[in-house]
Amino acid sequence: MASAVQSMPSGTREDFSYQFLSCNWPQEFKTRRVFGRLILNEPFITYLENRATGNGDGGSIEESYSFVDESDGSDESEGDESEDGDSDCSSEDEDEDETESQYGDEKKAMEENANDQAHDKDRELWKKRSNIEKFMGGFVGEEETLPYPDEVEKVVGFCSQGGVPDSKKQVALLNDTNDGGPDLKKKPYIRPYKGPLTARQLRGELEKQSFKTDPDKKSIHFRSDYRRDDAERRLLFMPDLDPSTVETLAATVPRLQAPAVRNLLYKYLTGKAAMGANICNDNSLTFTLECHIPHFILKKSEHVISDHRKASDGKRLRKSRELSFLSGPINSSRSAAERLYLCEAQTSIAVTGIDDFGWAAYGIIDTYFGSKESLQQYDKENDVLAMVVDPLAAGQIVALPHAVTWTPRLYFLKVVGIRMNEVCRRWRTIIDEVEGTIKHKLSRNRIRTSSNDASTQAARDHNDWCSQMVKLSRLLKGRLSETVAAWEVFRGREMEYFIDGEASSQLQNSMIKVHKIFSDLNQILRKLQDMENELCQDNPQGMYAHLGFANHDFAIGQRRAASHLQILTVATMIFFPFLLASALFSTQGVLPFTPNLVRFVVSLVVLTVLVLVALVVLQNWERWFQPFFDKLLCIVARVRR
Repeated sequence: MASAVQSMPSGTREDFSYQFLSCNWPQEFKTRRVFGRLILNEPFITYLENRATGNGDGGSIEESYSFVDESDGSDESEGDESEDGDSDCSSEDEDEDETESQYGDEKKAMEENANDQAHDKDRELWKKRSNIEKFMGGFVGEEETLPYPDEVEKVVGFCSQGGVPDSKKQVALLNDTNDGGPDLKKKPYIRPYKGPLTARQLRGELEKQSFKTDPDKKSIHFRSDYRRDDAERRLLFMPDLDPSTVETLAATVPRLQAPAVRNLLYKYLTGKAAMGANICNDNSLTFTLECHIPHFILKKSEHVISDHRKASDGKRLRKSRELSFLSGPINSSRSAAERLYLCEAQTSIAVTGIDDFGWAAYGIIDTYFGSKESLQQYDKENDVLAMVVDPLAAGQIVALPHAVTWTPRLYFLKVVGIRMNEVCRRWRTIIDEVEGTIKHKLSRNRIRTSSNDASTQAARDHNDWCSQMVKLSRLLKGRLSETVAAWEVFRGREMEYFIDGEASSQLQNSMIKVHKIFSDLNQILRKLQDMENELCQDNPQGMYAHLGFANHDFAIGQRRAASHLQILTVATMIFFPFLLASALFSTQGVLPFTPNLVRFVVSLVVLTVLVLVALVVLQNWERWFQPFFDKLLCIVARVRR
């Protein structure tokens, strides 16, 4: 994650850990740093291709000047006297040294040749990759250094599922401004507003130089050489990110912003939760502020809500679930044709730059579920209000030069506060609906333990409802707990970047607002846990109380089977004397008398009486005869003693 920028003195492991956690916003970011304009303009993909062709060294980002040290000293005069001493060496030693040196040079040359061939092969394979693969994976061998092993796979797979792009589809809003540069006499400037842009139009705008250069001049153009239309602050808003927009970013994102954009794309597409501040000092000091919030939203719709975009595995990028078993305020107010859906959503914000005066903000949000927030809506507001609103901040702040928030940390917290407040409202809507459903269901549905069919069906329906509610509660709790955990990590390690001793009161107030929103989310998380406990354990009408009713049908079936068996037993006992008498009279030589009808009837009556007596004895054995036999056994035992 974030690392302290200042050089750390040597010390123990505990000292290093303490300094690592003590994060301060680097002083370098608080002044306008010196950068070459060509470096700031260079797309990351161009930088990689130059490396592949040998035109770029991939070294330090900041321009530096190299001076050649031309010393007049030579070693030719040295060792003149030693030549006389060398004559004392034997010729055999000279031949051995020469042979070993020649063998070593040949071996080294062979190894270098093999390495060059391997590198050339890797370069050729790399050149065959698509721009998105190059952008996400970097140069040859750099893919193994990415923080997530599936970064390239997820983003490239998403783009491969896109199909034929719609050339007329509007995908983004762009805002480029500057504060007038270091000269206080110059006024801030905003580039002309272009409105909603298609992927092709967006690429054309992003390919324009952020910092203008004069191709006629051979001298290095530094950032401090202010131009009126320099884009020191860039805002890019992209709702419902699609493959064509990803391809546009891969082809145009500047080299210094590439790590932040790659991370943004991956976490948005995979729906990860994260919040942090990353200070990178690999080639040049840069910062990235990020916020990724996965959440849900309840929507009523007469049509099935689904996300047309597909992830790398071919499934829907965002899932939606119909919640027909809810009966809260929203579901109760819907029309007969409407259905209630729980839709997945993601909000991803990233701010990256080189200092407080040069940075870019990227925002990606989901609107596929029928959100009122759209490119057309913001464009309409701009026409009505005769100003440019900031779509990353949901239109709640303006993007005009005289009213722009120039400090990246303050801007980030403002946007996060606005977006998190929106997310928190959505969570409250969901929790109110779930809580209202539980209260309504448990107060009106009391399951009777009678064995009739209506009670059986009611028990089964209630058990199914409890199971669905528990699954829903766990789904919501799992998603919300990821967000709360991301905030806890940020608060424990990187919040100090925003609350250092030199922070303004605005920065502190914005952080307090964000902190309060996450505290509210934590309370919602605890409420979800309480409701799950109520469904599973606490409530006598809850899930576990009705698990016995889940076997209600089986119990009733057993009772019915026992009843049928009892009827069969009675029938058997009725016909048993007749069958026994028939068997006796049909057997030759067994009866001591001559069989006839009268004797058969008498025998049947006698056998019936014996069977009935046997049944009476068996039913009353414990009460009538068991005590007698117990006493008899005691007497026998005493006699034996």
